[in-house]
This record gives sequence, structure tokens and C-alpha cells, in this order.
Amino acid sequence: MAFIKVDKAITYISGGWDAFNGLVDDLLSVANGKGASQIGVEDVAGNLDATNVEDAIAEIYADTSTTVKLAETFDENSATTSGITWGYKGGLFRLDNIVTDVSAGTIGLTDDNVNYVEITVGTGGVAK
Repeated sequence: MAFIKVDKAITYISGGWDAFNGLVDDLLSVANGKGASQIGVEDVAGNLDATNVEDAIAEIYADTSTTVKLAETFDENSATTSGITWGYKGGLFRLDNIVTDVSAGTIGLTDDNVNYVEITVGTGGVAK
């Protein structure tokens, strides 16, 4: 039995490789509408509105570029700290993917004693 050259099969295989190489080129591209914008995102937790990597990166950047650092959120507020009253700054912090706004406040400390000030994990409140 002899093998017969099948021209259409060669055309289909060649076309398939051309399409595959085109896809690889598109994924590697930084042009608008190419690259990361072609890679889908599955967000089962529902944290993002984005459906592709490019939009997800933009969304994460927008969420974090304006927020205050956690170290600044509960930092000592020298304007409200005096004597045995310790003041702290307010701001935003993230707890289990929920951004919570904490108001600035003060805590009364006990004189001549070791005082521990902590952040209440469930509420983001500050307590002694």
C-alpha cells in the first residue's frame, strides 16, 4: 500500500500552525487589545469586576493607589496625644477583602502601668 500526499491536510495543518503562531504573537504583544487583555480571569470570590488580566491589574491599581498605608492608619496622632491620652490616626484598612474606614480617636491609658493598645480584628476598632 502506497501513501498518497493529501494536499488539503497539509493546508489545514499549516493553517493551524499559522493560527497558533498568531495567537502566541497576540499574547506576547503589548498593543492595545492584545496581550493580557486576551487572558481571562476567573474570580470565584467575586472580588473583581474585571474579566481579563489587563483590566484586573488596572482595577487593583485603582483600588490601592489612593489608599493610605496601614502603618499610617493606626499611627500615633501627635495632635491628640497628651499625657495619658493616646491619639491615633484614622484611615482605610482591608479585612477579609472588605475595606473598612476607621475614624481617628483616642484611648485613655492607665498612669504608671504598662498599657497595650490593639486593633480589634473583627471590627477594626482600637481598644486598650
